[in-house]
Amino acid sequence: MLPELDGLCRQTVGVARRTCADDYGEPVWGNDVAYRARVVGRHRLVRDLRGEQVLSTRTVYFAGAPALDAHDRVTLSTGDAGSTEETVRRPALLDVQRLPDDRGATHVVAYLA
Repeated sequence: MLPELDGLCRQTVGVARRTCADDYGEPVWGNDVAYRARVVGRHRLVRDLRGEQVLSTRTVYFAGAPALDAHDRVTLSTGDAGSTEETVRRPALLDVQRLPDDRGATHVVAYLA
């Protein structure tokens, strides 16, 4: 990541990989792994897993490239989410994009509900 952008990533976001589904079809996740990131409140239309246009209210720019896909779980800190409610701290992960920069590195951007 460019040093100028790296300095903007002052927040911590937890990412838990989806490992499987239980007997009732509910997702099971692994442990949260903390990543430095920049969480920005920004409204934009994105396509979810079903290909439908949905409204994203937050964009997360990760410092680095964690292995992340739209089936995983993201946990925001209570300070970043502005709430202790489970649905606010763990918003739905709508879409994940891997974007290359001019140096050849790949950066991960996640769009949250």
